[in-house]
Amino acid sequence: MSKTAVEKLKTACDYLFLTHRVYHEGKPKAGGIDRTREYFLKQGSGVALMENPLTTYGTECSGDYISRLSISKGGEAHELGNFSVWPKRNPWRWFIEPFQSVVLIRRCLAPGYVCYAGDPLSGWMALRLKRMRLARLVIMHCTDLAPERFQRKWLTGAYTFLYKRVVQESDIVLAVSRSMIEEFRKWNDTREYIWFPNSPMCDQIPLCPQGERNRKHLVLLGPSVGDIDNGMVVKLVQRLHATDSAWKLLVVGGGGGEKHILEEAAKLGIQSAVTAVGPRPWKEALHLVAQSGFGVVFYRGENMFNQCRDSIKIREYAACGLPIICDASTETAREGRDAGACILMNDENDLAEVVATLQNRTVYEEMSQNALKWAKANDKRKYLEELHEEINSRLTVGRNVIRSLP
Repeated sequence: MSKTAVEKLKTACDYLFLTHRVYHEGKPKAGGIDRTREYFLKQGSGVALMENPLTTYGTECSGDYISRLSISKGGEAHELGNFSVWPKRNPWRWFIEPFQSVVLIRRCLAPGYVCYAGDPLSGWMALRLKRMRLARLVIMHCTDLAPERFQRKWLTGAYTFLYKRVVQESDIVLAVSRSMIEEFRKWNDTREYIWFPNSPMCDQIPLCPQGERNRKHLVLLGPSVGDIDNGMVVKLVQRLHATDSAWKLLVVGGGGGEKHILEEAAKLGIQSAVTAVGPRPWKEALHLVAQSGFGVVFYRGENMFNQCRDSIKIREYAACGLPIICDASTETAREGRDAGACILMNDENDLAEVVATLQNRTVYEEMSQNALKWAKANDKRKYLEELHEEINSRLTVGRNVIRSLP
C-alpha cells in the first residue's frame, strides 16, 4: 500500500489535546483543559484527546495504567488506540511514555491538527509532532509552576529545562496567573504571553437567589489532604457555631481531606455542624455550592504550587454568587479581595474579625453582588472566543508573534 493510501486511512481532526489525567477511585477527574476541549467540540471541531495517567515521583500510575487516544465529533467519542504504560514507576516512565504517545498519534491521526498541551511533558510531545510536520500549531496551557518541583535537585533541573524549552518554542503560551507570566518573562522577555485564568463559563453555572440560599452554610469543594489547610476550616466553623448553632459546613468532593475534617470536627465537639457528601458530578456539586452562603478554602502557605496558582475553587464560588473566605496565598484571593468578593483570613488572629463580618447581612449582599460582577468580568467564554480567533488568525496569516489579551 502506498504512503498516500496509508495517510487516507488515518483519522482527521482539527485539534489534538494532550494531558496527564488524574484519577480518583478509578474515575478520571476533569480539569480546565477539559472545559477548553468542550468549547471547541461545541464549535463543531473534530477533537482528539491523548490521555496519559498522572503520577508523582516514586509512585505507580493512577487509574488502570493505560494511555488512550480518542476522537470526538458530534458528541460521540471513539477510542483510536491505547498502550499499557511501562515502566509503571516514575521517573523512568516519563522518559518512555512521550515516545510511546507520539508513535500512537502518528499511527492513528492524519497530519494538519493544532496541538493543545496541558503540561510540560505533553508540551514536549506537541513540539515533537510539529517537528515531524504532523501538527500545524502548538498551544501550551500552563496551569502550574513551582521553583522546587521535586525533592531531587536533578529532577527539578530537568523539569525546569523542559518547561523553559516548551514555553520558548510553543506558538501560543497561555498562563493561568499574572505571577506565572512574570516568572516566564525571566526566562524570555522578548515574546508575549496570554493571561488565561481558570474561570468558568458563567452560563454553565447554576445560580440561586440570595433569599433562597442557606446563608449560614459554608461550603468547601474538593478538600484534598496536601493542598488545603482543613484544620483552619474547622476552626472557623467552630467559632461561628459557638455564636449560632445554625452555622454549618458542607464538604463536597473527595481527596482524603473530608475524613480529616470530620475527625477534627469530632475532636472539637461540632460533628453535627459538618456534613460530607463525597464526590459529585461537576454540575451537581455546583448546585450544592449555589445553595450555600459562603465559599471557603484555605491553601497551605508552604505549598510551592501556590506561588503561581489560580484557584478554580475561588472562581467557581464567585460565579455562583458566593462571597469567599480564604487566605491570601494565591493571586486569585488577592484579586477577589480587590473586587470586593473575598474576605482574607491568614491565621487564627483574624477569626474574630472574620466572624463579625460574616454576621453582617448588608456586607453579605454587597459581597455577593461583587462576586457575580467579578466572575462575569472574567467569563471563560470571552477568553476562549479570543483564543479561537487568535488560532484562526495564525493559521491563516502565519504570524510568529501573538498579541497579549487584556
